[in-house]
Amino acid sequence: MEKVFTTPARYAQGKDVFKTGLSHVLALVNRLLLLCNSIVYDLVGKDLEEILVAAGALFITKVSMVNLRTKKLVV
Repeated sequence: MEKVFTTPARYAQGKDVFKTGLSHVLALVNRLLLLCNSIVYDLVGKDLEEILVAAGALFITKVSMVNLRTKKLVV
């Protein structure tokens, strides 16, 4: 069985990279979708959402899965 791993041409990591590295992302696209579960949203998503809204780059703010078995989405 083959295992394939691909990576983006750019990779940024570090403290406050959402604040300092946003220019790298916005150089590629101008509208973003923030997709995360409630745990990740509480950890970093809320801060990232505020940064993206301030930059005018957020496409949609929240989508929550109501039931993964029925695949119903609430927007």
